[in-house]
Amino acid sequence: MESYLAGHGISPARRQAEDLLGAVLELDRLHLYLEFESVPSPAELGRLRELVRRRAAGEPLQHLLGWQPFLGLRLLCDRRALIPRPETEELARRAAAWLKERQPWSAADLGTGSGCLALALAKEAGEGRMWAVDSSAEALQLAAENARACGLAERVEFLLGDWAAPLKAAAAPPLDLLVSNPPYIPSAEIAGLEPAVRDHEPRAALDGGADGLKDLRLLLATAPGLLKPGGLLAMECGLGQPETLARSALQAGGWASAEALPDSSGRLRYLWALKA
Repeated sequence: MESYLAGHGISPARRQAEDLLGAVLELDRLHLYLEFESVPSPAELGRLRELVRRRAAGEPLQHLLGWQPFLGLRLLCDRRALIPRPETEELARRAAAWLKERQPWSAADLGTGSGCLALALAKEAGEGRMWAVDSSAEALQLAAENARACGLAERVEFLLGDWAAPLKAAAAPPLDLLVSNPPYIPSAEIAGLEPAVRDHEPRAALDGGADGLKDLRLLLATAPGLLKPGGLLAMECGLGQPETLARSALQAGGWASAEALPDSSGRLRYLWALKA
């Protein structure tokens, strides 16, 4: 099983093989090792072989397992939305720490996808009101399912529509925080993505237009009309993009500060802009 996955370019093969075996046997990693002498039934072996085949063919591990951890939450995961990534988890951690100093707060997650940012903030940042917006009805349904599964359904209001339009229609008050992980991959680069991303995650959540900045620029222009004075726009961006956006914000005016912040690897990944 491990060698089969490795032969198809899956890495780390051993870890992923163990994850798939654990899913079939309904055992976490610790109990998988504690019960290493257990022999799977023929039905379990058949299911395991099918999962291994699908993973080797490029289907994301998270889709096969059906979930992904995110800042202490166990989020349902399938083709309806992007798989939550560690860099987005880091954005949620930073934004939650900022919001904790401003209770009770109001915040919105635009392009919520799986709901990971909105739900993590609702869980971690204390008392506040959160809106989660997405233009995909399927993604919004997944986000609502995650809210119920995490016991956070009463903490987040889900709105269907394009970026800020649903907030304006709902007459949402000025926000302390606007957070987003919008599409930021240039269109021409989509074909070169690894198959697990290119073939199994929604293109609309990946494709940021010709230079990757289409939706990022829109959110930067829209945010001042949604935020309180001193409110924060926090966005995840692609390579070179947060620096470009920070310069644009400062040139346009209306922002007290705008800077590109690094992720844990030191790569500049986040736009962090405070409204004047």
